[in-house]
Amino acid sequence: ADDVKVIPVGEKCDWTDYMVIATGRSTWHVKNIAQAIIYKAKQRQREVGAKQMMLPSVQGQDTGKWVIIDSGLCRILNSL
Repeated sequence: ADDVKVIPVGEKCDWTDYMVIATGRSTWHVKNIAQAIIYKAKQRQREVGAKQMMLPSVQGQDTGKWVIIDSGLCRILNSL
């Protein structure tokens, strides 16, 4: 991803600790960045021994112009 920004927002809101904003070069790139983030979120849950796998909530992945991923403690916006 290009132009990745990590913004700590835990003191300003109670529904997430971080927002991550990133830019992709094409719809294909945006979709693949989203898939990589989802894969890493699932992998991390396995590493820490999560009793129940929580799948990230994903919106916008069908078009690839923008994708929002809610992985619990972190919200990620990936767009063109």
